[in-house]
Amino acid sequence: MKATRFDPQEQLSISQVAGLLQCSERWLYGKVREGELKATHLGRAVRISRFALQEFLDTRHAWVPSGTPRSR
Repeated sequence: MKATRFDPQEQLSISQVAGLLQCSERWLYGKVREGELKATHLGRAVRISRFALQEFLDTRHAWVPSGTPRSR
């Protein structure tokens, strides 16, 4: 992994991520606790890098309504 300088602009709060994903903060805290979403803990503050958020989103599967043929 390539070392990069810390950029505070790349660190998002749980509240910011919840706004971007239009989901609840509680759900996000659960994903962090379960280890699905990588986060940095700074005291009581939790920060998620844009890179970690993109990794998390890349591992999610798209919802397909039942009865819809899946493309391969």
